[in-house]
Amino acid sequence: SIFENNKFIKPKIDLSQKTKDLQLELEYYSQNNKTYFIGQTNLPENTKIGISIDSKSSDYKIYINKDGTFKSAGFSYLGKSIKGEHEIELIVYKNKLWQNNEVLKKLDKYKGYGIEKESGSFKTKMYFEDKKFDLVKK
Repeated sequence: SIFENNKFIKPKIDLSQKTKDLQLELEYYSQNNKTYFIGQTNLPENTKIGISIDSKSSDYKIYINKDGTFKSAGFSYLGKSIKGEHEIELIVYKNKLWQNNEVLKKLDKYKGYGIEKESGSFKTKMYFEDKKFDLVKK
């Protein structure tokens, strides 16, 4: 796991397989009837990203931390954590509405599938376990 001190549900998804300069891993856990996405990337600190589930529910206010980690707000469906198979999309917009000038300059170094244009979109299917998993310290 990218967060070695904690136990998280699998799978860990590597979303950067087709992008040579970008590393991007995504995992999730459920706590208090919500599902949270966590990950690690080599995108610059303070890069704004978004996560969408089935193009219906989204969090577009996620910022990359100094150590490359990030965490979404909690997602739920009818008051419960997410279950079953869903399409997850992670979005990076490379424009002044989403990123400050410092981040925009740093984003210019990334080349390859999905990141060389004004926006990068990385989609994957995830299966969410139909039981409760909590974040647990080892």
